[in-house]
Amino acid sequence: MISPLAQLTIVTIATIISNFTSERIWQAFHPEPDEKTVSSHVFWHTFSYAFPLIPLAMILIGKGIGQATAITFLANIIIFLLAILAIGVSTSSISFLRKAKVSQRIDGEWKTPLAESVPDSTMKLAWGNTIIMSIIAILWIYTFIRF
Repeated sequence: MISPLAQLTIVTIATIISNFTSERIWQAFHPEPDEKTVSSHVFWHTFSYAFPLIPLAMILIGKGIGQATAITFLANIIIFLLAILAIGVSTSSISFLRKAKVSQRIDGEWKTPLAESVPDSTMKLAWGNTIIMSIIAILWIYTFIRF
């Protein structure tokens, strides 16, 4: 059986990789406007790549300073938040991909489905990434239970 610390490391790395690939895939659906600010990029990159590292860093630092119990409790709170966040992202992605196949009426005109404006391979990658994010959500929940 894998140790809880190794499991936390694996789920953290998987989350960061999934966030990176998801950013690249979703850019095909939503091309970035030019007015997006540097501070917005910094915030979202910090949130996507640094935030999942916090529980792992807390556990590793807590073991070094001897305050493992209190820090493990705080890390568990963040692990729980990451589990909730991953569940929300995966369900939101499923909803978005389902709506992308449907024509929408905007300002009295029927618009073509978003799925028709992106390549089929991009849709497959988006569904694959959504499934991977759902698995990561389950792993965050399991990590929370084990800690």
